[in-house]
Formats: sequence, C-alpha cells, structure tokens
Amino acid sequence: MRARWLRSAGWLGEIRFARTQYLSRVTDWYSGWAWVRTKESGRSHLLSAGCHAVDALRWCSGLEPMTVSAFHTRFTGGYESPTSIVVNMTLEGKALGHIASSTDFMLPYSFLVELMGDRATLRQDLLQSLDAPLDAERLAAANPFPDVRLAATTDPAGRPAIRILCTMPDSADVAHHPFQDEIDKLVACVLEKRHTTIDVFDAQKTMEVCLAADRSAELGGTPVSLPLIEATEYPPLSVIHD
Repeated sequence: MRARWLRSAGWLGEIRFARTQYLSRVTDWYSGWAWVRTKESGRSHLLSAGCHAVDALRWCSGLEPMTVSAFHTRFTGGYESPTSIVVNMTLEGKALGHIASSTDFMLPYSFLVELMGDRATLRQDLLQSLDAPLDAERLAAANPFPDVRLAATTDPAGRPAIRILCTMPDSADVAHHPFQDEIDKLVACVLEKRHTTIDVFDAQKTMEVCLAADRSAELGGTPVSLPLIEATEYPPLSVIHD
C-alpha cells in the first residue's frame, strides 16, 4: 500500500520501470505440494506462485502490461512444469516491466518490489533520488499510514536516502498477509451489495499476464500481446445479487 501511495501521490514521478520478484524455495515441506507441483492443478510456477508478483507489479505501478516475452527453465525435482521464469514486458506508455518467479534459488523467501520513476526510485524499503534529495519531513507529514515510519539514511554510495520502516513481505509463512482483513472486507461487500476493491475482473488481467508469459516461454520467447480476450464490463449489482 505504501509503494502504491508513493506512486499515486506523485513522489516517484512518472514510472519508467517496474520490477517484482517472487522467489521461494517451495518443495515437499509445503502443505499444498500435492497440487502445486502438477500441470493439471498448479499449471505453472507463475500461475501458482508468481501470480502474486504480477499482482504487485500491476497494483503498485498502476500500469497494465501490453506485451510480454518470457523464458523458463526447470531445476527443482518433483515439478511437472518449469520452475523458473523471467518475464520482460512493455507497460502502458513507454514504461518497461520485469518479473521473475522461481523455486530454484538457494535463498530465503524474497518478494521484491521496485518502482523507478523520473523523480525518485523505490527499491523495496529504500527510497532514493539522484538529482535532489526528497523532503523527508514533508513526506513524513503526508504519510497516511500510522504503522509506517520513515528514517533518514544513506544509500551504498553515501547519498541521502529514506528508509521505510514497516512490515515487509519477507516470510514464506505469509504472516504479513492481512487475511482476516481481506475476508472481512469481502463479507462486508456482499452484505452491502457493493463491488470489492479487487475483483474477479481485475484478477482476470493478472491471470492473462501469467498465461501469456507461459505461452511466450513455450514459444522460445516470442512476444505475446495483451489482452488475450477483451476486457469484461462490470455487470450491474442487481444482476449479481439476483
């Protein structure tokens, strides 16, 4: 939410490049191993796991992928489908995007979000600017999230930067996920007969990116254009509830 707000409130400027990664060593320790490993139910690593990275790229950047080109490979035993995929994409406007999804790497769970704008860059929890440092005090005053704090710091080259202090997606047990909040909001929307913030029509866009990337990888990196099918209009709420 913080990353999305920084972009939508203009702190990053116009997004030029967005990158997300879902890297998690998922093997038979996982309770969903029986379904995630098969082509019939898991389908692919991007669909069963890396789709979260696609969600993050679309939601945080506010830009929709237009064309994808991907390559995949397989190292981890037990899977019926490729276990690593890298996806390059053109986004709306002139921006570019990149997604990596893998279960092959020997490292702890890593969920990366990077947004690079013409004013500033967010790299996970570090906010950097090249020409002029961002006004940390003004940014702190505008911060709408009470559970997020800012700390002045420096980047590896010693330039001024801002560290964002908050709960990060850094655990494979997804303790950082607001599961109860999500269910509460869904139930409230059903009872109040209103659309959810993220709905099945939005999910369709993420699934299409995954399907297009898998298709491209199977074709050796041949670009695949989006959308795969035309966008669906919201049906009236009266139709949904009738």
